[in-house]
Amino acid sequence: MKSQKKNSFKIRGAKVFFVICFVAIALIMIFAVQSNVDHSMRTHQMQMVDMVTNRIAENMNSFFQAQWGNLEFVEKNLRSQTY
Repeated sequence: MKSQKKNSFKIRGAKVFFVICFVAIALIMIFAVQSNVDHSMRTHQMQMVDMVTNRIAENMNSFFQAQWGNLEFVEKNLRSQTY
């Protein structure tokens, strides 16, 4: 009778151990997948920010080049005029 009780306790202990291990592995996998998704979303957001920043910089650069060109044109016209 005692040996049967010990065996059932060992089996129950093994089942509990495997359930705890399974839950721990599942939680680790969920956390790993979630952190990977967060990282890829952050990477995508950073790419979008870089793209928008580059576009703004290009627009400002072309704007200032155009303004500088206008200033040079005005300067040439003013210098070429004789009073």
